[in-house]
Amino acid sequence: MINEIISASALVITALIGLGGIIVKYYLNHREQKNKVFSENISLLLTKKVINPFHTTIGMSIYKKIISENEKIICPNQMKIQYALKSLKNLQSEIESDSLIFEQMNDIFLRNLTTVIISMEEESDMKKINRDFHAFSATYFQLINKIRKSTFLPQRGDNYRITFNLYKQKNAKNFMRKRSFDSFLSKTILIIIFLTAIPFLLVSIAHLIIAIYELFVLLY
Repeated sequence: MINEIISASALVITALIGLGGIIVKYYLNHREQKNKVFSENISLLLTKKVINPFHTTIGMSIYKKIISENEKIICPNQMKIQYALKSLKNLQSEIESDSLIFEQMNDIFLRNLTTVIISMEEESDMKKINRDFHAFSATYFQLINKIRKSTFLPQRGDNYRITFNLYKQKNAKNFMRKRSFDSFLSKTILIIIFLTAIPFLLVSIAHLIIAIYELFVLLY
């Protein structure tokens, strides 16, 4: 009787794992199809209209530290606010003037672009301006890598940012130190979540086995 219960439980668990595998496979296939469609229909358009024309003014300026017009640029990773504002408004105008391009920009990208422009126009708080510019930089950098991925080019990373001074820290060493800390923190959080989830998983499996056992007892 016990052996039958164990076998039945194993079948149920195997079925659940199989179902999970099907869901994961469907998700991966769905992502692959989205990347394929993006590559075929949109990549060249965005490269021509959004990436290439703004390569210098935005692409080579993201993540830099924004400073006021009264300050003097003393580091290659600094950029004056009016230069950044003009570039961002030109990008916004290009996107909003073309309905096809506008439709390809996700809500987060549009929100971050609008937010940083408003912050710069108000010039209220340089910390907020840099925080908003950093958020926009992340979405723009993500777009660059999405396009590169769709055209089978290697994605840009930290070494690229260091080479072209695309960071707001005082120097590359501080930038790498922060990146290492962020990486360590994210991995630690994932490990904690995984270790926390294991007991719940084991308890769930135990409850499933007990439920199957009680069902067998009830039926037989």
